[in-house]
Amino acid sequence: MAAHLPGLPHGIPSHDTLGRVFARLDAARFEEGFRDWVQDAFALTVGRVVPVDGQSVRGSHDRGRGLGPLHLVSAWAQANPLVPAQTAVADQSNEITAIPELLRMPVLEGCIVTLDRVPSGWGCRKAIARQIREQEADHVLRVRAHHQGLHERMEDTFALERAADFADGPHDHADTVGKDHGRIGIRRCGNRVTTDTRCFISSLPPKAGPLLQAVRRHWSIENAHHWVLDVAFGKDDSRIRTGHAAHNMAIPGASRTT
Repeated sequence: MAAHLPGLPHGIPSHDTLGRVFARLDAARFEEGFRDWVQDAFALTVGRVVPVDGQSVRGSHDRGRGLGPLHLVSAWAQANPLVPAQTAVADQSNEITAIPELLRMPVLEGCIVTLDRVPSGWGCRKAIARQIREQEADHVLRVRAHHQGLHERMEDTFALERAADFADGPHDHADTVGKDHGRIGIRRCGNRVTTDTRCFISSLPPKAGPLLQAVRRHWSIENAHHWVLDVAFGKDDSRIRTGHAAHNMAIPGASRTT
């Protein structure tokens, strides 16, 4: 027997009814409304990291109609924790055009935006860096090898400085030691050689400690947001794919997940 609740005289809607509603809701308008509510209800913590990354809803594909899985680009407020903005794109290659629109959120001021795994590393772009600074935020952007001029100059500079033991210029150093997954990890930022070297550009002051912290906290979008949706909520196992349903059902994932 259906429960009679205030405002629902005929009981809770059935599975099929909810499916039809989410399939017919305009995804762009629903996403906009949800984003506006999040930004009105929550204030991002000034000085904290806001990683930006993409993720596919793998189970939403429909091979019979030639449709691939839904791909989402999200901004993750690591300290709060919540997603203040999220948008859907056709595929991973479209993340480049989606990021500037995603970052036009009014609550970005005073935060640190991090970009790492955007396809081919093209999140490290002058236009994106300029936009972030114009919104009175800072950035930490991964520089990959195909940024040939910039990447080579950075590697050459550090090679020369290491050879001189950093005697010719001011420098800073920081490292962290942590234990996770049964192993001890030591991470360093500064004048010591490690087995894995990554290059970043940033608008932050040249202080190794805060920069290392920002780089490490970028991965909270994987560990605290994407992992929770995949494992706790079974996002990739969902076969919702009719109409706008897959996009709309992914939007509530932008709420608190930890």
